[in-house]
Amino acid sequence: MTFKNLKIGQKLAFSFSVVIVLMLLLAMFAYARMNGLASGIELLNKDRYPKNRISPYDQR
Repeated sequence: MTFKNLKIGQKLAFSFSVVIVLMLLLAMFAYARMNGLASGIELLNKDRYPKNRISPYDQR
């Protein structure tokens, strides 16, 4: 059975499920990237920024 032979309701259901799956994949990718960004920001705040603040070349 090909896509052309399906009824309109089946085509809509199939297309909608494809869109949902793509949205879930995009959400998982975004979640993974946000976690990576959060760990990078945490590294900056806890490790690199304090080292920069106690630099002997600080003009303050």
